[in-house]
Amino acid sequence: MTGFAKTQSTTPHFIFTIQIKTLNSKGLDVNVRLPFMLRTKELDIRKILADELFAGKIEVFVKLENISLQQSVIDMTLAKWYFEQLKMLESELQIKEEGSLLQLLLSLPDVLKFSDEEIPQEDLEVFMESLKNACRDVMDYRKTEGMALEKDILTQLDIIKNAFDQIPSYAEARLDLVCSKILQELKLWQEKHGQSYDEKRLEEEMIYYADRLDINEELVRLNQHITYFLDVMNDTTSFLKGKKLTFIAQEMGREINTLGNKSNMYEIQRLVVDMKTALEKIKEHLSNVL
Repeated sequence: MTGFAKTQSTTPHFIFTIQIKTLNSKGLDVNVRLPFMLRTKELDIRKILADELFAGKIEVFVKLENISLQQSVIDMTLAKWYFEQLKMLESELQIKEEGSLLQLLLSLPDVLKFSDEEIPQEDLEVFMESLKNACRDVMDYRKTEGMALEKDILTQLDIIKNAFDQIPSYAEARLDLVCSKILQELKLWQEKHGQSYDEKRLEEEMIYYADRLDINEELVRLNQHITYFLDVMNDTTSFLKGKKLTFIAQEMGREINTLGNKSNMYEIQRLVVDMKTALEKIKEHLSNVL
């Protein structure tokens, strides 16, 4: 599922800005961009992301702003290089300097550094909690999207159920129609050739043919799959349902295809097309479900 969140937290030393974007993916694919002082904590950050977000293509961007000048040092070499570049740009573009460049220089990347190589533990705890809050916001975003998907999945499932409920009435008439056509053709053949036929053998063949055309088993299995699909959707004890629902939808598709192959009747084939169309929409939605 897609998701987005942006949080900001402040300590006496830093301002942490965290941005998370997620895209659809059945597996977990994490891309993290961290400032230098947090790179030693990347494994811990990835573990939090995996525990909180479960799956998806996840992009995380973290910005760290040092606001504690008392515990900071200035990289003079880098600051001078930035200054020279800015003066060259000013001359090239013929821009008149307005005020001091000091504030601008201090805001440029890596000019102002914390005196320690690692973030103090109390600041790190604030950052980690902010990261978890961002993950929760992403999950809230996902839940909102999931509710919309659930609504349409149930709508499409109702289409399948309504078509399913109409098939039995056609199925009974279908067998009678097939048998009457066979008998009519047989009668015409007998009148044309003046020959009789073995009624017992005909009865056996009719029974065999009717058994081959019988769709009751497919209807029973399809009904079971629909019920199971709804049970899984309504199961509050399980969180990750996407794969299971996808497998059930595949089984539903097999039974619907068999119904279409066996039907030999326009009215049933029309209902089968409606069920296939609805099922394809369900499968599209399930590709976005965890």
